[in-house]
Amino acid sequence: MLRGTRRRGPPPRPLAGWAAALFLLGCPLQHPAGGADASTDDVAPDGPDASPDVALDAFDAARDASPDVAPDAPGDVARDASPDVAPDAFDAAPEADVTPDAPPSDATDAGADVAADVARDLPDVPDAPPDAACAAPRSLCDGLCVDTAASSAHCGGCGRACGAPCVMGVCLEAVDVASGGAHTCAVLRGGSLRCWGSNAKGQVGDGTMTNRNRPTAVAGGAFLAVGAGVDHACAVVAGGGVQCWGDNGAGQLGDGSEVDRPAPVAVSVLTGAAQVVGGDDFTCARLADGGARCWGDNQYGQLGDVSTDDRALPVTPSGLTGVADIAVGNDHTCAALVDRSVRCWGRNDHGQLARTAASDVTRPTDVTTVSGVQQIEAGNKFTCALLTSGEVRCWGENNHQQLGSAAPMERSTPGPVPGLTGLMVTALGCGGNQCCAVIADGTVRCWGENGQGQLGDGTTMDRATPVTVPGITDAARVVTRANGHTCVLSRAGSVTCWGANMSGQLGDGSMTARPTPTLVAF
Repeated sequence: MLRGTRRRGPPPRPLAGWAAALFLLGCPLQHPAGGADASTDDVAPDGPDASPDVALDAFDAARDASPDVAPDAPGDVARDASPDVAPDAFDAAPEADVTPDAPPSDATDAGADVAADVARDLPDVPDAPPDAACAAPRSLCDGLCVDTAASSAHCGGCGRACGAPCVMGVCLEAVDVASGGAHTCAVLRGGSLRCWGSNAKGQVGDGTMTNRNRPTAVAGGAFLAVGAGVDHACAVVAGGGVQCWGDNGAGQLGDGSEVDRPAPVAVSVLTGAAQVVGGDDFTCARLADGGARCWGDNQYGQLGDVSTDDRALPVTPSGLTGVADIAVGNDHTCAALVDRSVRCWGRNDHGQLARTAASDVTRPTDVTTVSGVQQIEAGNKFTCALLTSGEVRCWGENNHQQLGSAAPMERSTPGPVPGLTGLMVTALGCGGNQCCAVIADGTVRCWGENGQGQLGDGTTMDRATPVTVPGITDAARVVTRANGHTCVLSRAGSVTCWGANMSGQLGDGSMTARPTPTLVAF
């Protein structure tokens, strides 16, 4: 509004209706006697500029108005302006702070102020979406309308790439995977956990005993790593604790009881865990400080506490320190140490401890015939080690050619896998009577028992020479287990499985065996 309009010289003569409209449009006018420009002489220094749209409407109104329009009628002119302007705002125009008998130049300034006030009072109109048809959960990404609830390129939002399945805007990217007897589990980025397959002992961890042929959420959160035994599973959780579920007949859940649990329970008196692995009916954990703990069945001394007594609570393997990796077979345990040496204990009926004597060992014992070890793996009654050179050494039982050669039937001395000569192996997975190796180029090669198609080559023939698994080109880790199925975790976080599927352990929504890889249906 005008507040104390300032004048210079005598008041100008009243302008005709058309001249007033031109003035509002900002056109310079000359007084008949060649006077100064009225568009600058008669405007208050702090007055707002008139809206061009309002000025045009005012011009239309003024063109049809009588030349004798009263100088004090700016409200009437405004009321005849564009119909797009809110009527209430126009009704407020006569109340503008303008002196009733002001000359026409005052009325002009007042009109500009009214227009500015009207523009301020109009409600804000939100910008329309760039494409009204692209409604949630779809979004415009790179000029395309995509479903961000399912798009691998834009999972949960534009530009959020997901190499694994995208479900409801969540990237189901796995960071760890474990295979049990006939069940499988995977930790997802963000700390959730899914399990599937046989659930007769509650090993899927969903609180039921119903088999699941698709991944099912395990109660809880902040899971970091997972391990699986024949009929149980355990996971490391944030803070270094361990939770277990499933079969507990030998105390393998570590909660001090022998009661089966269909949902996770905390392992008692255990902290600082970094890795957990499951054997037939026992469990071991590697601690972040290089120590280890084991619990459950101890018939053959596989817990390493210099006894053969079952333990429902964790015990420390005697004299074991500096552990970098730990592995369990059916009834034996081995650890790779930070100095690249190996120690093993437990059952030794087929040389799986790399000892010529067939006697069991109840405490960790050095394996003196192998060195430079970076990863250790164990199957039913055999053991394999991945060396820092990328080579693999295996020893123990060889009834299904799981040592990577047709003969002998067993050996207690670590030997090479001839079919891997010249290849750089980056990860190893052994279980049951078979092994698989991840090669540096992301492919996978498997050997040993293949009765359930667990080698993934499309046949059910045992193989002494490693065969390439078709369709796998970006593997990061491989796991396999006694009852005949194998799974690969890809570098992008997807999980692919093959082999036996009678309980849904492949997670593809069926119970049909697959001799070649099938993607887990997260």
